[in-house]
Amino acid sequence: MVDSGLQGFDRGQGLNPDHLTAQVSTEVQRLVKAVGLSPNSKGRDFRTADVPTERKLNTYDLAIKLLATSDLSTAQLRERLTQRQFPGQEIEDTIVRLINSRILDDNRTALSYARRSATIKLRGRRRTHQELQARGIGTDVANQAVTVIFDELGESEVLERAITKRLHKPLKNRIEFRRLHRFLVGQGFPSEAVSRALISRTESNVSFVEE
Repeated sequence: MVDSGLQGFDRGQGLNPDHLTAQVSTEVQRLVKAVGLSPNSKGRDFRTADVPTERKLNTYDLAIKLLATSDLSTAQLRERLTQRQFPGQEIEDTIVRLINSRILDDNRTALSYARRSATIKLRGRRRTHQELQARGIGTDVANQAVTVIFDELGESEVLERAITKRLHKPLKNRIEFRRLHRFLVGQGFPSEAVSRALISRTESNVSFVEE
């Protein structure tokens, strides 16, 4: 059973735009108006650039700005705010506020990343799970996100797409076979599944696994 924290996820469309984007957009507009910055400003430190001291961004406003430009996990947001040397209690208070308002949601972030990993980067379950954990997503949340997305899409289908993207003619020798096999296993697909899929694409339908 999918956790209630995943209810804001539209399986057909990814993230529900009314659930997160509108909230962040509203907060960013408020922030831009408050500090007098252009919403199109790029490559600048929005905490200090061209803003009088009394109008520098506070912890919450900077967190909103960061979330508007990148889909961060709670751990990633905490790390970035800490790097800006905000007081620890302010950071924690901001994170609690964002979680309570559902602007910050690791379940949703994990689902979004897992879907991009499978459909755009064409990576398998194992690699996707590893990358979620590297982004600070907890094991249980990562497991659930990977299960939801790959049960929906099918890891074998993602593997087929990954092979089709890189292979435009039958494999002719062991070197080609092993190079592509190594790459796909590195992308997180099971070794046996990769071998089966590649054997069906050899020039003579003969396995190149053994010398």
